[in-house]
Amino acid sequence: MLFTEAIFLLIFLPATVVLHLGLGSMARNASLLLISLFFYIWGETLYVAVLLAVVVVNYFAALLIEKYEGKLRTRLLIAGVVTNVVILFYFKYMVFALTSFGFNAEDLPSPHLPLGISFFTFQGISYLADVASGKVKSQKRFQDLALYICCFPQLIAGPIVRYSEIESSIGSRKITNDDISVGAWRFAIGLSKKVLIADPLSVPVDAIFGAPEGSISPAVAWLAVMAYTLQLYFDFSGYSDMAIGLGRMLGFRFPENFNYPFVAKTVNEFWMRWHMTLSRFFRDYAFDKLGGLRKGKLRGYMNIIILFTLIGLWHGAAWNFLLWGFICGVLICAERIYIKRKLRKLPDFISHVYMFFLIIPLFLVFRSESGSQILEFLSSMFLLSSGEISHLHPVGRYFSPFLLMVMCAGIIFSLPVMEQIRKGLDDRVWDRHARRIKEGAFAAMLFVSLVSVAAHSYSPFLYFRF
Repeated sequence: MLFTEAIFLLIFLPATVVLHLGLGSMARNASLLLISLFFYIWGETLYVAVLLAVVVVNYFAALLIEKYEGKLRTRLLIAGVVTNVVILFYFKYMVFALTSFGFNAEDLPSPHLPLGISFFTFQGISYLADVASGKVKSQKRFQDLALYICCFPQLIAGPIVRYSEIESSIGSRKITNDDISVGAWRFAIGLSKKVLIADPLSVPVDAIFGAPEGSISPAVAWLAVMAYTLQLYFDFSGYSDMAIGLGRMLGFRFPENFNYPFVAKTVNEFWMRWHMTLSRFFRDYAFDKLGGLRKGKLRGYMNIIILFTLIGLWHGAAWNFLLWGFICGVLICAERIYIKRKLRKLPDFISHVYMFFLIIPLFLVFRSESGSQILEFLSSMFLLSSGEISHLHPVGRYFSPFLLMVMCAGIIFSLPVMEQIRKGLDDRVWDRHARRIKEGAFAAMLFVSLVSVAAHSYSPFLYFRF
């Protein structure tokens, strides 16, 4: 079941919120767990067993980890983490690993990739690590730990929520009118991002990346990569907004996942603002364990490259993701060694241009399905192709006034425009008109989004594949 499906928007969501508000604290947890499992079963049927297996593993592992001290605690932690990783590896990476070692893919079993497995296994790992370090106590009530891992708003595509962030809300939560209104507003923003910007951009992106080899003109190549960059941002940040809004309506405060990454001046700053809960996970549970930047510059740079290569691998079992992560790590090391000092001496505009012209090709690597496609796009984008112009598809084949409008809207709303408007207004003027404007914007966004949902076909979130 998708957040953008009519059955979710018109039946599942209202029924869940109304039921949740009408129950006491203990009953809320039980009902929300059942609702979350139903939500997952709707799309994944019997693969809910994988989700429940992860819950069982982490429940008992945490109890044992908390019970013992010293080396035995460390060994139990390693065993719990390895079990989560093995489950993830089997479903997501086994075929990729075996084919990389020369096995024929046609001779291998091809396990179904359960939705959200990259997210709920990571939440299990973070929970075990925090119990082992004493940051949180293990949850003795099985159903409450199951709710933490299975809670439907963030189950499929994050944010990656730490147990400590919602522990008190699982124990007892009060839902106010402000929670409902703020959550609904945030959900409407995310829904609008997805159906009004990300989905329209997917049409030319899919068409261009699916075009025959040797047919991509420079203008078409730039259009595809720029449109894909905006599509990915609004698709994933839209899901995050919807998840955060849903959580708020149910009494949870989920962490932010995006912080206007396109205002960044460096590649490093960009990734600090993009998918922040994933970066935080790898920083705290991988990078710091490797020694971070504490063991000398050379070791620190190696750790950065390892970190981003792991982040690339997390996104998918394919060489383009590994290459993408590796290049990100190398660029960040180059910035720390040399580039960042030079950028400080230049105007901010130059820094933004620098960031933009590095991030765009990186998203090309992220989106492409083969090395030859990457090379074709790069050669076309930077006028290195020797192909006949007459054989290339004109940009007008994919471009339209509507697409221009969507891309302009995407560029505008990828920047903190509303925050700047708010800063420029007198507090009394803002307080007088803000509520009226917000209510009107909410109604307009929700109405147009629902019309778009009714008019268009199935369009899953991009991060479901990760």
